[in-house]
Amino acid sequence: DAKLLADGSDDDSNFFTDVNVAYMALSGKAFVVFGDLSASNGVVSGHLLRCQIFDGALSTNRWGNESEAMTRAPPSSATFDATASAVRWTRIASDPRSNRIIIGVLTDDKKIWTAIWDADSSDLWENVELHTTIAKYDNRPQFSVSFESFSQKALVVYSDSSQTGRVLYKIFDQATSSW
Repeated sequence: DAKLLADGSDDDSNFFTDVNVAYMALSGKAFVVFGDLSASNGVVSGHLLRCQIFDGALSTNRWGNESEAMTRAPPSSATFDATASAVRWTRIASDPRSNRIIIGVLTDDKKIWTAIWDADSSDLWENVELHTTIAKYDNRPQFSVSFESFSQKALVVYSDSSQTGRVLYKIFDQATSSW
C-alpha cells in the first residue's frame, strides 16, 4: 500500500534524516514521523512535523485515511515556535508496554525538543519539552530518545553547545507527568 507522505521537492533538507518509524507495542501499528516543507499551490504550508499510521493487519494493510492523519505541529509555546523551524532530524522510540511513542526533533535553528504521542489519549501531543535552543550543530544528529522497558520512563540524551564535552539527559516520568 504505497503512499506519498510528503513531496520534498520544495525542501532543501532532503539529505537529513527527518523521517523515522516505530511500531506501537500493543496495537502493532506503525507510526511514521517526518518533516514536511511541501508546498500547496506554490505556498509552503509550514515547517510541520507530520505523522501517519500504517495498519499492518492482514485484513486492512493500509495507511490511515486523511481523517486519521495527524498533520499539525506540536503546540506552540513561548520557547518553541513550530512555524519558525524546519525539522532536520527526528528520532522516535516506542514504549514496550503501551502504545506511547516518544518523538525527538532537531530543527534547523538548533532546537532539540521532544513530545510524547499516546494512541489512547485524546491529545495529539503530550508533554512537549524544549531541551535546548543551542545545540552544537543542525546538520547532524546529536540526540536520541528511548523508553525504559520496566518503569516506562522516557529518556532523551542530547548535546548543548554551552556544555562543551558533556552529554546531557532528561527523564520523563509518566506517573508524575514531568521531565
